Amino acid sequence: MFDAAMTIALAMELYQRGIITKQDADGMALEWGDEDVVIELLTKMARRQGIGNLLAEGSKLAAEKLGKDAQKYVLTIKGMAPCHIGLRAGLYVLYNLGHLTSPRGGDNVRTTHMAVRGIDFVPRIALETMRDKGMSQDEIEERYIKQLSMPKDLKREIYGEPPRMGPFSHRQMALLMKWCEEMLLWMFNIREGVTVKDLDWPDRFYDEPIPDGPAKGGTVSREMMRQTLDTYYEVRGWDKETGMPTREKLEELGLADLANDLG
Repeated sequence: MFDAAMTIALAMELYQRGIITKQDADGMALEWGDEDVVIELLTKMARRQGIGNLLAEGSKLAAEKLGKDAQKYVLTIKGMAPCHIGLRAGLYVLYNLGHLTSPRGGDNVRTTHMAVRGIDFVPRIALETMRDKGMSQDEIEERYIKQLSMPKDLKREIYGEPPRMGPFSHRQMALLMKWCEEMLLWMFNIREGVTVKDLDWPDRFYDEPIPDGPAKGGTVSREMMRQTLDTYYEVRGWDKETGMPTREKLEELGLADLANDLG
């Protein structure tokens, strides 16, 4: 969803800057705010018709194929478009850190606070729908916990039986944090070539101020993000220079064989 939206936004900006022409866009004027054009582009992307065949590749690959300086306008993290972020406005710094440190790209679905906060992150409209169906708070929490991708025995130790979202004891929090430290996804990424350089915001967030609105002039501080990431690595037991878990951390988690595989 986010990648489709960001890809369409990229196409509209490239049209605005003259990198994509009306001819490139199948005769459409890709103007900001034109809902009919957005729907038409989504349809073309789904069917891979005309310009939709290019945009269906996602913003990163589409810009690479297009050339013409299109790549410098792409907003992705590890090749994936991020969801809503107010970082240049100085909002949600720690929340947005999850976008950088998530193993699967520009979102924070796989970061630890989702499992800790739990029910707070269920969308309000979804909560209202479940309550309208007569579900109690306990039933909603049980449904949410059931959906967590976690071993059943560990889930029972952390959330109890019947499962509840808290309050947590120190032991429960320790178990939860250790589960959240699972390195398999990150080790896969490292094996496939992801490095510390991929855990960063697009240059535009640092170099291009917000043009207008209440946060006009806002940018992201490279020094602040570097310090935040360094603290993150230190807490997790990762090497600050390489962005990789240290051998000591992998051995602590019983994953020494992965360290050996990566040398």
